[in-house]
Amino acid sequence: MACGLLAAVVAGACGGGGGGASKSSYVSNVNRLCREAASERRTLVPPANATPQQLIDALKEAVAVDKQLRERMTALTPPSGDAATIRRLLELMNQSDEVALQLADAIQHSDAPTLKVLSPKFAQLGAQTKQIAVSYGLTACTEKV
Repeated sequence: MACGLLAAVVAGACGGGGGGASKSSYVSNVNRLCREAASERRTLVPPANATPQQLIDALKEAVAVDKQLRERMTALTPPSGDAATIRRLLELMNQSDEVALQLADAIQHSDAPTLKVLSPKFAQLGAQTKQIAVSYGLTACTEKV
């Protein structure tokens, strides 16, 4: 179960941005940033027989990659009229990372009941993030790692 959660975290959420340019330019820039972050997250995937500590470390490192991605995205201005959509995407990404850190804590403490509660919450946040990303054209931001 923890390995599946890690794969979802490492797959990450979307990010990146365009500086107030056209939507197509913005989407292109965001997708580029997402590909870069996904490439970095691929280096974090622990082996199938990972120890709990390896899972915890990978989760925390993936969250750090996603935080950097959100910061890069926040520094850019979305196209006119799209700020609310991008703001919602960033909020979902942040919430997902917060749950990922809670999952890491639950793994560290061998807290199966908390894992059971957080797992569906994490999956729901991922689905919501993916829905917004795909509908906006951010296909590279939904790539599985």
